[in-house]
Amino acid sequence: MGEKEHPLIPSVLVSDTVPTNPDSYIDVIRPKQSFAYYMMKFKLLSCYLLTSCGVENYLDEEIFKSQRYGVPLTLTLVHVEEDREIILEALSRIYSTMRKLVRSSDKICLLDDQNIISIMPFTPLKGGVAYSRRLLRHIIRIRTPQKANRFPNVFMSVCQISQDIYGSDEAIAKLEFGIQDGIRQSKRISIVD
Repeated sequence: MGEKEHPLIPSVLVSDTVPTNPDSYIDVIRPKQSFAYYMMKFKLLSCYLLTSCGVENYLDEEIFKSQRYGVPLTLTLVHVEEDREIILEALSRIYSTMRKLVRSSDKICLLDDQNIISIMPFTPLKGGVAYSRRLLRHIIRIRTPQKANRFPNVFMSVCQISQDIYGSDEAIAKLEFGIQDGIRQSKRISIVD
């Protein structure tokens, strides 16, 4: 971990800006953030170091296992639409809430600066929708410090992996389409076929 790229091993960059070559970094951590933000980031980094793969690689493996062995795999994408000042706090609180609601076999990963994905093996679509509804009920009770009068502005997209999805990029694109559709229609939870 440092403020510049290591020439031999993937690094974690501490910076306020996106690096010019993001492929050589495992992650970028913003300086001067809350303790909860650092706890969330380090949990994600430890997951990366233990499994030696990123979110997309892990998702590719789960999609392959789901299709090969015929077990259901459901994904939930949580998208947070907030001001830059409070989005990290909102993401951190939502991430903590998600961790409490999932099983030990499920994985919660920060996809980017506005999205968290739940990867739920052995879960049919109906189970993913029930999880999303339960999560939304919990999120409604979350209050952000600067805007204590309302809960974070959140949209969710749920899909079950089928035989026509070939990889993580396709699955994530499908979920993102569901988010955009939900925003357009003012639906908090979108189910993507």
